[in-house]
Order: sequence, then C-alpha cells, then structure tokens
Amino acid sequence: MSNEYELCTVREYFDKKYYLSMYPDVVLHEVEPVFHYCEYGWREGRNPSADFDTTFYLERYDDIRAAGINPFYHYIVAGKSEGRVARDRSGALKHRLAHARPQREVVKDWMIEVIPPANDAEEKAAALLIEGRPTVVSVSHDDYRVNFGGVQNVIADEQGELSDEVNYIHLSPAQPLPKLSDEIDDFIFSVRINSAEAGRLDLDQSQRLLSRVVASQGAPRWIIHHLMGHSPEILTRLIGSQPSGKIFFWAHDFFAACESYALLRNDIAYCAGPPPDSMACGICVHGRERGEHMARIRGLLDTLSPTIVAPSRAALRVWERTTGCHFESVVVNPGELFVSAGEPRPEPRLPLRVGFIGTRSFHKGWVSFEDLALDLAGDRRYCFYAFSSEAEGAHGSQIEHVSVRVTPENRNAMVDALLIHGIDVVVSWSIWPETYCFTVHEAIAAGAFIVARFGEGNVGDAIKQFASDCSVELSCDADLNHLFKSGKLVTIVRDSPRRYGALVPSMGTADLIDTNPMAELSEEVA
Repeated sequence: MSNEYELCTVREYFDKKYYLSMYPDVVLHEVEPVFHYCEYGWREGRNPSADFDTTFYLERYDDIRAAGINPFYHYIVAGKSEGRVARDRSGALKHRLAHARPQREVVKDWMIEVIPPANDAEEKAAALLIEGRPTVVSVSHDDYRVNFGGVQNVIADEQGELSDEVNYIHLSPAQPLPKLSDEIDDFIFSVRINSAEAGRLDLDQSQRLLSRVVASQGAPRWIIHHLMGHSPEILTRLIGSQPSGKIFFWAHDFFAACESYALLRNDIAYCAGPPPDSMACGICVHGRERGEHMARIRGLLDTLSPTIVAPSRAALRVWERTTGCHFESVVVNPGELFVSAGEPRPEPRLPLRVGFIGTRSFHKGWVSFEDLALDLAGDRRYCFYAFSSEAEGAHGSQIEHVSVRVTPENRNAMVDALLIHGIDVVVSWSIWPETYCFTVHEAIAAGAFIVARFGEGNVGDAIKQFASDCSVELSCDADLNHLFKSGKLVTIVRDSPRRYGALVPSMGTADLIDTNPMAELSEEVA
C-alpha cells in the first residue's frame, strides 16, 4: 500500500488531466488518479505524465525494478538528482521508424463505405449552376468546407473571391486516400457547386455535367490544387473529354515527386528528393512506389500542359528540382504580409512565453518542441504554449494548450491568440521545406521573435524578408536546446526590435484569372 508521504510527493508532479485522458478507465475505479497510479498504475506500465515513461525507467534501471519501488517516486526524490533519464528521448523517432509503412498499406485504415451516386445526381448538381456564368472547376484531396488547413483555406478564399462571377465546381475523392487512387473506371467524385454540397458523381455523370457547362457557358477553366486520392488517368479523361480553358496545377507540397508529400525518408528525415532509382529511395518504405507514382502524375502533366502555380519561390525551386518538371510557371503569394518598421522591444519579462503554432505533427517539428519543453521543465526563464485546433491530452503539463481554429471566416484567429497570450517567441521547426508556412507569417504579424530550423523552404525566405533582425536560424536540435539553456535567447530577444504586421488573405488562383470581363473563361476551345 502506498504511504501518505509517497502520495504527497508524487501528487505535486502528477498530471491528472494527462492521466485521465490517456487512461479513461481510471474513472471507473472511483479513486483519486494519483492514488491509482501509485497503487496500480505504475505496475501496469501507465505513465503519470507525458514527461515520464514508466516502462522505460524500469527497463533501464534494473536496481529500481528489482527493489519494487514506484519508479516515478524514485525519480522525483533521487533519480533526477542522480542524472537518471525519465524517458527515451529518441523514442518518437524509433516509434515512427518501426511503424513506417508504404501508403499502399496505410490505405487500409482509410477505407470507408462510399454510397454510389443516385441516378438523378447529375440533375441535382446542374440545378446549382447559375445560368449565364462562366465556370471554374477545382480539384483537391478533400472537401474544403469540411476540413481545415492551408490548402483548404486557399480554396475557400479562391471560391469566395470568384463567387459573384463564376460557377465554382469543386471535385474531391468520395473515398479519401493518402495516395493516388488505383481506379481507372469506377471513380466517384464528391462535388460542391458554388460552396453548396452537390452530392456524388461518377465519371460519366461528371462528363455529362461538363457537357452542359460547355454548351451553355463555354469551356471551363481548371485548377488542380491536389491529386491525393485522385486517379490521374480518370482526371485526364474528364478534362480531355470536353473543351477546356487554361489549366492551373498548384505545387502546394511535393506530392508530385513522392507519395510522402513532405519528402520524408521512412517518415523520419527529409530526403531532398533524390532520383527514384537511387539507393536512397531503395531503403525507404515509399521508394518502391515512387517511380510509378511520379510517372502517373507526369502523364497528366505532359498531356494537359498546365501552368504550374507555386505558393512561394522556395516552393517552386524545390518542386522543379524534385519532380524534374519545368513548365510555364507562375509564382503566387497566397497571402501578403505587411509589417511595421519596428519599435524597441520592451525589456523581456520572465518567463519568456514560447509558442508552437499549428498541427502537432512530426514533420512540423512538434517532437523537438515537446522535448525542449520537457528539458526545461522547472526553468523559470520560460513557459511553453501550443496553439492548434487539436484536442488536449497529447502533451504534458509543461506545455499549455490553447485551442485556435483558423477558418475563412476568421483568418486572424491565430494572430489574435498569440497577441492575447503575449507570446514573445515562436519556434518554427519544420523538418521539411514548407512551400508556404502560414504559421511563420502569423507569428511575424503578432510581433513574435522567430526561432527557425535552417532549410530551403518558405520559412527561411519569409524571415529573411520580414524578420531578419528579430529571428534566428539554427541547424539542429542540439543548437536549439543550447540557445535556450544558455540563456542566450533572452539576450537576443531583448536586443531585437518588435514588429507587428497585417495579413491579407490570398485569393488563390483568382489572382490569375481575368475576372473583368471573364472573356477568356467563356471562350470555347475548338
């Protein structure tokens, strides 16, 4: 039986919210969570917080396991001062590497029941078209009105900008997938028209709908935002079945170069997109599929000869290098950032408020940020925040979660949240070259000092352009930890100016379309 002293000692460091979120069955025991851990939980391999791995500690230290001591209690009263390690710092990497799978296997977890289109689906979709308007057809990997993210916001802004002048038809896969679809005949689209849900259409129904469009309103213009989940062959047939206006193809990420759209070898390290027949691809779980994947997309590109649209010059550089494609290219900034001339930064109050913005995913650098916060637990110079739309419970008490959802209706939600919480520093630590990093622009607009990982993507370009004197770029996690632990960050932030900015949302491809008088859209192509 746990004694009262042990309970009191552990209670101070125990993360009740984390414990209950990870082990909801504890509620059924009708006992205090910390008592449950001390009495049963550690013996069952449960963790008292995200900071401490019970199983790891007992496996690493035989003396503690042999003595039958509560490992967390031991770590608090003796282990930490003895230099013992609370968890495997490389555990996240090991876990990802051990569970890395080619997308052909991941697909099994994505399968849903897709209800076939109704016989009158085409008629109902056509009823949503507004007579006399030219048409834009956009294509992406999911429903931009249901899901949230950078690509979805670009599409929503694009549709909103064009809503008074065109019929905007959006096609996404009825069966979402993390790879290209293998379908060559029975593909089903999920359709929206002028932002309204229009149901599902198969290829034949989609072709007939487009025939109506061409007959009454002229050839549509196509905007391909993302091919994930689509069949390039089906899409090529659909576009080629009718006259079409200009075709745009967005390089939002590097899906055209690999199923691993962030170009992560075995899901853990940026690979820089070597040739698909290279030895580097040969040792990657995504390498086996890469040659065929690239060939299928290249077939669509070669047939349609689209204009490539990149959200940043950094994106275009990497996209052309990794895909080997060089078409007529148009670089579009999916949003503008205007910053102030700068003003002296007030003497930093301690602790510095350090934030992580956006999805808590591996390729965004979340693991490095979480490790940094755990390393600095108890350091009075810093406190850590995570701003995202995700639910709580995925991190420890060292990081305060702030729920934020950026939508087309509230594009400044993240900037406002950073200002409200007085964030001094934002760590932008993506391990891949982001094509356009909304979060770093939001951080700059909120006047935060930026700590970024050095790389070839949009993050580096953005801070050089807007925050060169209130940012620092580092090469690795060791440099990141040293910057904080040495206290050098406090000095750098104190001596830097503070700039505030204003974000202007992108109009997507609407910026490239002649909307007055939309003549090119309505021209039929012979």
